[in-house]
Amino acid sequence: MVSIEDIDYAINETLKAHPEFMEQYPITLKQTIQRGVNLKNFTSKNGARNKMANAKEADFLEFIITEIIKIYNSSIIFANQEISENISDKEANKQLNTFFPYFNNCYRIICEMANTKNLFLLFKENDGILLDAINIVLNNRYKNENRKKYIDYYGKYPQVLPNEKNNDLFEKLKNNTTKNIKNLKINYNALNKCLNDVLSGSQLKNKRNEYALSGEMFVTQDIGRVRKNQEDSAIIMEHPYNKDFKLLAVADGMGGLASGEFASSYTLQKIIEWFNTLPKEMYYDNQNITVSLNDKIRGISNDIYTKMHSTLDEITCGTTLVVAIVTQNETLISSVGDSRAYILKKGKLQLVTQDQSVIWPKKYTPESIPRKLLDDMRFSIFGNQILGCIGKKNIDSINNYKIKNDSYDKLLLFTDGITDLVGFDRIQAISSRYDNDRITSLIVNEALNKNAVRKKGIDSFNYGEIKAGKDNATAVMYARR
Repeated sequence: MVSIEDIDYAINETLKAHPEFMEQYPITLKQTIQRGVNLKNFTSKNGARNKMANAKEADFLEFIITEIIKIYNSSIIFANQEISENISDKEANKQLNTFFPYFNNCYRIICEMANTKNLFLLFKENDGILLDAINIVLNNRYKNENRKKYIDYYGKYPQVLPNEKNNDLFEKLKNNTTKNIKNLKINYNALNKCLNDVLSGSQLKNKRNEYALSGEMFVTQDIGRVRKNQEDSAIIMEHPYNKDFKLLAVADGMGGLASGEFASSYTLQKIIEWFNTLPKEMYYDNQNITVSLNDKIRGISNDIYTKMHSTLDEITCGTTLVVAIVTQNETLISSVGDSRAYILKKGKLQLVTQDQSVIWPKKYTPESIPRKLLDDMRFSIFGNQILGCIGKKNIDSINNYKIKNDSYDKLLLFTDGITDLVGFDRIQAISSRYDNDRITSLIVNEALNKNAVRKKGIDSFNYGEIKAGKDNATAVMYARR
């Protein structure tokens, strides 16, 4: 066991020596708490790594919990001391979030902590809350030296909890103790392996991935028979403060471009970060979600452009994206490129998204395009030429859709490794006939094992056949209860 001060020192020295680590360090600390301490994640300078030689996962979790309490306490004191009573609540909240980044998220976490019996169990069993807490601590302690000093000076004052209970969280933390964490019965089935794999990067290292969450959301991925790398990324998750508020997404790193796997994985990591910070109330009032998501997508696209080819005019790294946000009454879908979303209602399949590709007929919408034409488009020799991708500078085209939740029984998202091989009727048949926990796997298997053959045969502008498993294949599904 090591002290909280030693952990703070080791993290601070590491981020000073390697400021470029800050972006990925939330994921590093999350893995440390859930999987164990890797000394290579700390700098050897100034004895920082040596201080972590005997550190345990529970030590880091205690550090995060302690810092969240201190940040909340010092932010309340800051509000009382520094923010004028004569300004509006909106302006006061803005000032508070400026000095203490993500204060609103911190407030939500404190509410959860005040109403739980065991603080360690709260964070061990809730991936979203843990990642949110780590982000808050890193942004408040290690990006502004003045703020860090303020937190250390005022953070240990007795706090007033949001529910106004006279309940000292420091005392609750002391009573839980890190020793008791070994005796907790963690429900590992409730943890989101898909989320962990996206954040850690391990999703890209496996030839095949199968995920399920809450008996409602499912993912199957396969590297295929030709590609050497997995460039598809996929996520299914629930909002950390509202399990009915859901996110599903697939991203297809562009084949043939450098680091397509980076683009797809980075995009979903940033989408996850964005979703975790959404106020849970947006589940009931979703009017601003699409605007916020589109802004995030544009920011991600510019980030990828800057990181991978800031000195080049051409695009050398990119990804498609289709993302769905399930709210109380509606599902919001945004897409870039040619990854697709479908819905199934009473056995009838409907395409929701329109491909951003050179072969999409301009006169048709997703609802009006004939099935036979949609299937025949798969064989075009120009089928891999897409008009939109994330990785462009100042991306100009994001397609947005809004559908009623009662308009579908199942929501399906696919990369083109599926839709190039598996025709409309086969997707409809498999999605209608089989148990929910088998559907994504069966669809991926069909893309891997059955060639697609064009009824009209080969001609100057179309291939006669598409070989099974020619690309990475990813299928995601949400089955409404």
